[in-house]
Amino acid sequence: MGRNWDVVIIDEASQALEAQSWIPLLSARKVILAGDHLQLPPTVKSAAKGKISPLETTLFDRMISMYGSGSMRMLTIQYRMNSEINDFPSKTLYGGKLIAAPTVAKRRLIDLPGIKETENTTQAVVFVDTQGGDFPESTPEGDESPLLGESKRNEGEAKIVKEMVKDLVMAGCPPSTIAVITPYNAQVDNIALRLLTFRLL
Repeated sequence: MGRNWDVVIIDEASQALEAQSWIPLLSARKVILAGDHLQLPPTVKSAAKGKISPLETTLFDRMISMYGSGSMRMLTIQYRMNSEINDFPSKTLYGGKLIAAPTVAKRRLIDLPGIKETENTTQAVVFVDTQGGDFPESTPEGDESPLLGESKRNEGEAKIVKEMVKDLVMAGCPPSTIAVITPYNAQVDNIALRLLTFRLL
């Protein structure tokens, strides 16, 4: 455009393709790349199945490999999660440097107004082991939806999810504040149907 910029800041730079990053940098005197290369990489849909595309190497990654920690500044305080949740990513990915801010470090659901005491509201993290046993995965048969394809679902896990959501709602958590995440489209449909039935009852 014929303009030069003193500083260009690219947010979520670890998810931006390198070619995308270079476009604004052509007119920049200084650049700041903000992001986390240990989280989600760019979404590349054109690469051959099972192969890593060179497009997945971001400018963020390239700068780290070229200049190392000398060019980096890590923000070590997070304001999103309880210390018990923070503990795993901090130790596994960030060398124990990531800490929870005092405002969230001990926060639990039970601390919110109107929430009753249950196992799910008093614990910051609850693990349910569903490996093997009564929790086999299955692939929907006869489903004409192209979105489901070979996607998996698990009836046992869906039942547990329904019970946990029911427990949270009965404890006073508004349904709009509860998120259920699963990577399989078939399981999304499976759980959504169960939760819809629960809400209708």
